[in-house]
Amino acid sequence: MAHNQRVFEEALQKAHDYAWAERWDEAVREYERAVAEFPNHQSTRLNLGMAYLQSGRPAEALAQYQQAAALAPDDPLPLDKIAALQHQAGDLQAAAQTYARLAQLWERAHSTEQALAVWQRVVALTPGDAAAHRSIAENQMRLRRADDAVAEYLLAARLFRNQGSIEEAAQCCDEALALHPYSDAARALRESLSVGRPRDKAGEIIAGEEAEESPLSAAVQLATSRLAARVFEEQAQDSGPRDLAAFTAAERTVAVGADERRKQLGLTLGQAIDYQTRGVLDRAIVAYRRALEQGGEDLDIRLSLGILCYKAAVFEEAIQHLQRTADVPEYALASCFALAQCHRAQGQIEEALENYVKLLHLLDRESGKVRTDDFLQLYQSLVGSQGKIRDRERAVAFVDAMTHLLTGKNWRQRLDGVREQMSQLATDDVLVSLAEIVEVQGSDRMLEGMQRSRQYLAQNLPLAAIEECYAMLALAPNYLPVHAQLAEILLNQDKVEQAVAKYETIASTYQIRGDIAQAIGAYRRILDISPLHMAARAKLISLLTSRGQADEALAEYVAMAQAYYQLAQPDKMLEIYQEALTLAARSPGTRNWPLVILKGMADVYIQRLDWNRAANVYQEIKRLDANDDSAQLTLIDLYYRSGQRQRAEAELDELVNRYRQQGRLVEALQALRSLVKSYPAEAGASGRLARLLFESGQKEEAVGELDRLGEQQLEQGRLQDAIATVRQIIALNPQNLSAYQQLLHQLESPSGSDG
Repeated sequence: MAHNQRVFEEALQKAHDYAWAERWDEAVREYERAVAEFPNHQSTRLNLGMAYLQSGRPAEALAQYQQAAALAPDDPLPLDKIAALQHQAGDLQAAAQTYARLAQLWERAHSTEQALAVWQRVVALTPGDAAAHRSIAENQMRLRRADDAVAEYLLAARLFRNQGSIEEAAQCCDEALALHPYSDAARALRESLSVGRPRDKAGEIIAGEEAEESPLSAAVQLATSRLAARVFEEQAQDSGPRDLAAFTAAERTVAVGADERRKQLGLTLGQAIDYQTRGVLDRAIVAYRRALEQGGEDLDIRLSLGILCYKAAVFEEAIQHLQRTADVPEYALASCFALAQCHRAQGQIEEALENYVKLLHLLDRESGKVRTDDFLQLYQSLVGSQGKIRDRERAVAFVDAMTHLLTGKNWRQRLDGVREQMSQLATDDVLVSLAEIVEVQGSDRMLEGMQRSRQYLAQNLPLAAIEECYAMLALAPNYLPVHAQLAEILLNQDKVEQAVAKYETIASTYQIRGDIAQAIGAYRRILDISPLHMAARAKLISLLTSRGQADEALAEYVAMAQAYYQLAQPDKMLEIYQEALTLAARSPGTRNWPLVILKGMADVYIQRLDWNRAANVYQEIKRLDANDDSAQLTLIDLYYRSGQRQRAEAELDELVNRYRQQGRLVEALQALRSLVKSYPAEAGASGRLARLLFESGQKEEAVGELDRLGEQQLEQGRLQDAIATVRQIIALNPQNLSAYQQLLHQLESPSGSDG
């Protein structure tokens, strides 16, 4: 009979036991019995789905998870299981739809990180889903990841455009421009969607003329001339006589077919070159694509098509083609430049930087000079050892400055002029970015002056180095790298306070200018010089927090707390930890900062012998991470220290039970032995150790442990505790049982009580 609570609970208990023992067929049978009693019990449906899955019955598992999802539409677990099973079954469209439902559920719950992760699963299954890419962009925007959001909006816009959804594409472009008003890619794509786009008489989109030269010019000209020569050669062969007498009928058919394909390819390339020459980008792109389809797998075609796609803001396709030509000597320079631009347009700054580094290597190889190692110092100051950018704003400014240097007439000479001085500027002790070098008027003279100043300082001529700085400041009073050089000169002369004061002024100026990245760098330099400079660290924390760099801000909070520890100010240390805890709760980083901070606070209380407050903090640590064995052991220790024996033993039971469930008996014994060593007179710890020893078949050691405890209790005059301990020994049925029975009789006799 359905809805029988007793039958339901009995079946559920048996099912759980079978599942724990991994006897899945029996577990399935009992879970089915439980579901028959209460079909709408959602968690039982989930358990049955799991049991089916473990039994190798995915179709039945899927049905149960679908039932569970229907019973609890706001529960993410069944949807996640359903999507995974659909994916496993090869039904990618259904899996993507289910993941989309799951992502929307997380969005309603305001769990943006989870929603973003699930939307990324959707596009992994269905890359052409424009709506999913738009959702990714929206979640990136909520997380304040503007560059990532812009890249996704542009991708969604292109997908919508390809589907004919021009209005949606335009909306995505507008969202991208709202986030990044100066995005060339967004502007170009938005313009291509506008009705008023300039067109020729045939309605073809016309490209604007290139106003400036760049590393692209020579490569495009070479590729076009090679393709034109090939077309001309094909036409010449077509017009010449052919000797067919030597061919058999079959061979003649093959030859005619090959000739026809070659002729068609020549016509297609001729059209592509014509459109390209006239600046009709969209038609040229279509023609080059057709040439590839016709078998024209040619690097000249790849280069031309890649550059055209880059100019037309079709960045993914451009990258695909240009990566094929990046290793071709005559096309490598142009490919790296265009790849850097494509990646920059999509917010992929790491990749843009990498391509600019490759480009500089190539220029070195062309000129026979080896200077890239000096340049790499600056690159490495932007990118960490894992290839991740340390300071995104500074990296973006660097990429944009490189683009400026490499665009326009005489770009080689302009770049050479900057790079001649790069080794003097690309160091950690002088704050400078390539963007600053490019923007200052008379940059060549400034760079030469900086180099001379550093040379004078290296020769131990500080006055000459200072004089050179003053000469530069006469030309550009607000050029902050010169002020940073003055600070380094002061530091070299052991005038630490003056150097720090100079850097404080530099940091404040950068902050006023809105160049927060450089201000952060200046404060970091102050802390390199003077780690206990609390005001500088506080300002650094404020700037990092304002930029949403929670991990770095929290790391500085911890460093500040430790600095106060060095200054023997524990109250201030606790105050800083409390501020950090507030930030960690509001803006959690990638690391589990609350645990780090709470453990730091607990250490302060432990050093003060304030066991109760330390225990309270460790209770919070345990709440945050219930599986942290070391934290729970510390909590047990603190309870024993503060005389809270019952709470200590409750925590101890919980810890030992977890060890048992996880099959970690050896670790449980180690933990108990350590506690007994610290608290040999605590019957609770010793008794639990003895019980665990007995359970693990170490009966003699268990008896020995209790015997030791009983002797200590008798020595301390704790007769009743000793009697209880002897009774525990007797319960273990030791070899010398009669001796312990006799001892118990003596202890319980009136004379024993008196003794």
